[in-house]
Amino acid sequence: MLLLWLLLICQDQNGSDDWAIIEPPKIGARVQMPGTPFFTEQKLRPVRDQEEITVRTRSAMLPSGKENLTFVYHDEHSTPTSRTQIKKVLDGAVTGAIALVNGEIVRQSEIFLKNHKGRDFVYQCELDDAKLQTTHKLKIRTRVLLVKNRLFSMNYIAEYDSYNDEIADRFFESFELINSAEDLPPKPRPGRARQLAQEK
Repeated sequence: MLLLWLLLICQDQNGSDDWAIIEPPKIGARVQMPGTPFFTEQKLRPVRDQEEITVRTRSAMLPSGKENLTFVYHDEHSTPTSRTQIKKVLDGAVTGAIALVNGEIVRQSEIFLKNHKGRDFVYQCELDDAKLQTTHKLKIRTRVLLVKNRLFSMNYIAEYDSYNDEIADRFFESFELINSAEDLPPKPRPGRARQLAQEK
């Protein structure tokens, strides 16, 4: 994901002011992003001796060319059931994000959405770009939310001087949890209610 961020930040892309609802199938969530986000799918092994996880990412560049939004999600191997397990997953998400870029945390807070727990945190880092022979000083705000065994991550990645919390707020607050088809109760068969009434 780090390489993707660098490519999106460094490449000359045409960002769009038009935000649209992004609702990937069967994930139970939607979010608003500008333009047409770029989709990637990666197999990663975040913990040695554990099975790979599939990480799906949608990324969009903002018109400034110095800010990028990413919407990322993957499923943990098992569903955390205790406060301790949930905390461990969220702590791991925060630590992993910062370690990925050797960053320094600026602030962190807990969040809740429909009784689901998450974190909102800001960190900064410097990344060398060998191709352009320069160093990018970045400021990143990330919001992670754990829903059953699915971990959602939204990232606002900006060059330090272009960072704007209002854009991160707009992105994060557009996120909604929705019922997917598999979450809905089964539809009753026609005539089943009448059959049940007759059996009483």
